[in-house]
Parts: sequence; C-alpha cells; structure tokens
Amino acid sequence: MKDTEDELFEQVISYLTIHAEKTYYENEDYKECIEKEEEQYEKLRRNLSVGKKKQLDEYLDLTGRTAAVISRLAYQQGMKDLFSFYRALSCTK
Repeated sequence: MKDTEDELFEQVISYLTIHAEKTYYENEDYKECIEKEEEQYEKLRRNLSVGKKKQLDEYLDLTGRTAAVISRLAYQQGMKDLFSFYRALSCTK
C-alpha cells in the first residue's frame, strides 16, 4: 500500500509543480521582479572584467540552483503534510 501512496504522491507533485511553474510565468508581479532583476544584473556586469563576469555568472548559477532545490523541497514537504493531513481526516470518518 505504501508504494501505491508514494506513486500517487509523486504523480500529484509532478502535476502541481508543472501547474505552479505556469502560474509563476503568468503572474505580473513575477514578471516585474524578473525584469528588474535582469536590469540590475546587466548594470552590474557592465563594469566587470571578463573573468569577474564568468565568476559572477557561476556564483549566480549556483545560488539559483540552491534556491530551486530549497523551493522544491519546501513545496514537496507542504504537499506531503497536506496529503498526510487528508489521509488522517479520512481515517477518522
């Protein structure tokens, strides 16, 4: 039974993650933040040497990956908690 629940959970997470990404890209606040972020990034890069630009890009890539992992883990944990809560409510009926 546990395997079936895990499989169901993975399918639900996959669907919700895709839906959440779509939601981000359609959100005006998100679009505005990305635009401002890109503007600041270009301003910063203008005054850097080629080596420093590469170092900055590598750093930002790593911090972006870390943020993505943190976001994914937090989202998945929230979904696991919700799933567990729903299951607990179902058992009490």
